[in-house]
Amino acid sequence: MAAHVVGGSVGWIVPQNGAQEYITWASGQKFLVGDVLIFNFATDTHDVVEVPKPWFDSCSSTNPIGSTITTGPDNVTLTAAGDHYYICTFGRHCQSGQKHPITVSASATSPGASWSMSYRRAQVSLSLQVMARQ
Repeated sequence: MAAHVVGGSVGWIVPQNGAQEYITWASGQKFLVGDVLIFNFATDTHDVVEVPKPWFDSCSSTNPIGSTITTGPDNVTLTAAGDHYYICTFGRHCQSGQKHPITVSASATSPGASWSMSYRRAQVSLSLQVMARQ
């Protein structure tokens, strides 16, 4: 599990360079299921809500995924692989670039992969024991 401070040292603000600032920051990150996004912002100045892609593109919060986070700073645990879209709904913050798209990959040690490795090790161990008895 890794923790990612959204926007790095800049935090969750209206970026000077528009949305590209968050895109550039995210391009240097690898997001996995189980990781945590840390949204650093002052309460009553920003918020965070996850929305579907069409609402992200239009900066609309009328179809939120979950609850709007209004108290900062706050953490969001990434629980599902796929594309995720976060916006700020204060004033015209989203239209000014305070929006953050990310792609989350499945955990590197998913339960299936872990079980498969354990099973394979058990097979090898059993084979070695059988060979030692012969």
